[in-house]
Amino acid sequence: MKTATLVLAAILSLGGSAFAADWSMVSPGKDETVMVDRASIHQDGPVTKAWVMHSYSEARTIGDTMFPHRSRVALYEFQCALDKLGIAQWSMNSGELGGGTTVWADHVNGVSFYQAALDPVSAKLVTAVCG
Repeated sequence: MKTATLVLAAILSLGGSAFAADWSMVSPGKDETVMVDRASIHQDGPVTKAWVMHSYSEARTIGDTMFPHRSRVALYEFQCALDKLGIAQWSMNSGELGGGTTVWADHVNGVSFYQAALDPVSAKLVTAVCG
C-alpha cells in the first residue's frame, strides 16, 4: 500500500489538466482510489458542490460493455445537513487519474440525492466535503 501511495503521489506531482486542482485522498484502495478537489468545494444555495475523482485499477463499464473507463471526474452536490449526495455532471476517461481520452461526459437536470450511509466511500466523501 505504501508503494501505491508513493506512485500516486509521484503521478500527481507531474501535473496535467486534471491535476491543476488541490486533490486530496478520501479513500485509497487497491481497486479504486477516490479523491476530492479541496479547491473546488463551495456553497451554491442550499447545496455544497465539489469535484471528485474516482480512479480504477481496471476498466469499468456502464452495463455490460458501454463506456469502458479507468477514471471518472464528477461534480457532486451535497446536502450536508442530511448526509446526502448526488452527481450533477461527469467525465469518464480511458486512463487512470483523469487521463486519456474522454469516453463519455454528460450532466443531469435535477440531481438525485442518496443517503451517504448506503456506501462507505460516499460516507467518506460527505465527511471530507461537509466536515
